[in-house]
Amino acid sequence: MIYFLPLLGALIGASAVILSYWLFFSKIISLRKNELVQLFSDFIVKRLQIDELLRKKLDEANFKDYVEDLINQQLDNFINVLKQQIPMGGTFLTGALASKLKSQGREEIMKMLPELKRHLTEKLANAIDVKELLNEMTHADATPELKRNLLLLFRADIRRLICYGALIGFGVGLLESLFFLWV
Repeated sequence: MIYFLPLLGALIGASAVILSYWLFFSKIISLRKNELVQLFSDFIVKRLQIDELLRKKLDEANFKDYVEDLINQQLDNFINVLKQQIPMGGTFLTGALASKLKSQGREEIMKMLPELKRHLTEKLANAIDVKELLNEMTHADATPELKRNLLLLFRADIRRLICYGALIGFGVGLLESLFFLWV
């Protein structure tokens, strides 16, 4: 019986650690899922400064080349619509006049481009709430996946702690055995 106490202590120590991890992963994570998601999204937004990164990337984007082709297409379409809708438009809006209108329109629009880009960047950055987006992405009942990923991440640590629990239990059982032998 005395030699059995260290083994029983090791079994109890390991079981206590396993039970605590089971309770943590099956109960606490499920009950506090919303708070965990909020905590993670706050951390990601603050730590990575995603809002500022998004603004910076939008600001750095070169819209000029893309917009210039788009403006040329739209101005050609506009000149064609004017030719069709204005009586005698096909006669007057040819050659030099059409080119002049198109050139003047492109110039004016290109002058507005930096202000338009700034306004569009602000509007997009304000419209995209990164924290809300992260919350929506993680609230899609991610609890099983979160548990699985945490278990995979901490697998070696969990095993180590189970061994420590068993070792501590073995030590306590050994001390009990020594105490019973001494008494």
